[in-house]
Amino acid sequence: MNENGGKSSTILLTVIGIATLLVVVVGATFAYFAAQVSGNDTVSTLTVTAAENGSRQETFTGAGVVIADKMYPKAEAWATQTVTLELTGSKTDAAGSLDYIFELYGTNNFPTAVNTQNLDGSTNSTTEVNLHDYIKFDVTNVSGASDSEVTVGKNTKVVLSAGPIELLKVNVPNNTNKTISFDVNLYFVEDDSVNQNDAATHSASFYVNYRSVNHTA
Repeated sequence: MNENGGKSSTILLTVIGIATLLVVVVGATFAYFAAQVSGNDTVSTLTVTAAENGSRQETFTGAGVVIADKMYPKAEAWATQTVTLELTGSKTDAAGSLDYIFELYGTNNFPTAVNTQNLDGSTNSTTEVNLHDYIKFDVTNVSGASDSEVTVGKNTKVVLSAGPIELLKVNVPNNTNKTISFDVNLYFVEDDSVNQNDAATHSASFYVNYRSVNHTA
C-alpha cells in the first residue's frame, strides 16, 4: 500500500469537501438575504445580473422581497422598492424589438372581513371591515418608459394581491442601450369612515420580477 498516495487522496477529498461547503453556504446566505429585505421605511435593494440575452447584458436591481410587518394606517408609504433594469450591448431579434414586462407578486395577510367596534368605541360585533382592500401599492418615479407603457399603479393606488400584476410593458428596439427604473410603494391607506382597530397585527410583502418576450403590435 502506498501511504503517500493515501494521504494525497485524503487531502484532495478534504479540499473538495471544503470547496463544496463554501459554495453551499455562500449560495444559501445570498438566498436568505434576498428573501429577508424588510422595514417600514425605504428599503435597500439587491442587484442580480441575469444571464446575457443574446449579446445584451441585463442588470436587474431591486430583486429582494419587501416585507412590512405590524402595519397600521398612515399617509406615508410603509416601504418603497426601487427597481432598475439596465440593458447594454447589442441584441438582434427577429421581431425587431423585445417587450420587457415587469410583474409584481404580493402577499396580503390582512383579513377580508373582521368584526370591529364602532368608531365611538362601543361594541358592534356585526360590523365587518375589509382591511385587505386597504393594503395598496402604486408606481412612481418612472424613468425609461412612457406613460402608455405603465400598465397599472401610476397616479393611483391599487389593492395588493397575489399576482402576477403587470406593472410595466416596455418596448426596447434591437441594438438599443436602455435603463428602465421605477419605485413601488406599499401603503396601509387611512379611512376615517371606518374603524381600522385590527391594524398592527398583520403583514404584507411584495417583490418585482421581469421577463422579455418578442414584441407584438
